[in-house]
Amino acid sequence: MKNKYRWEIILICICIAGIWWLFNALRKTYVTEINYPISFTLDTTKVMAVEELPHEIVLEVTGSGWNLVRYIYARKSDPIEISLSNPLKTKFIGKKQLYQLATEKLSKLTVNKVITDKLSLHIKPKTGK
Repeated sequence: MKNKYRWEIILICICIAGIWWLFNALRKTYVTEINYPISFTLDTTKVMAVEELPHEIVLEVTGSGWNLVRYIYARKSDPIEISLSNPLKTKFIGKKQLYQLATEKLSKLTVNKVITDKLSLHIKPKTGK
């Protein structure tokens, strides 16, 4: 009987130590790569994508452990909206524009750089049915 209580106390201490370690780890700042969703807005009645448009970009971000965990488990994050006003002339979207859009969207994380080189777009006009 006496031995059983010792194991329960040891197990409780290990759980408390694990929770303490987790909270301390989440207070620190981390640098990591994340895949962030993107979406395009264009007039599909006049143009069509010849190849599938990209769905996400890779970003290197810095943030506290809490904010990174919040991002990872809140996968319903709003995608970065890329509006193509002249889709026939837009052949690619570069890092600079992606960086600006990502910085505006991710307010609680600091975007260090965009890992994705560029987004190539292959859009043609619709000519018939």
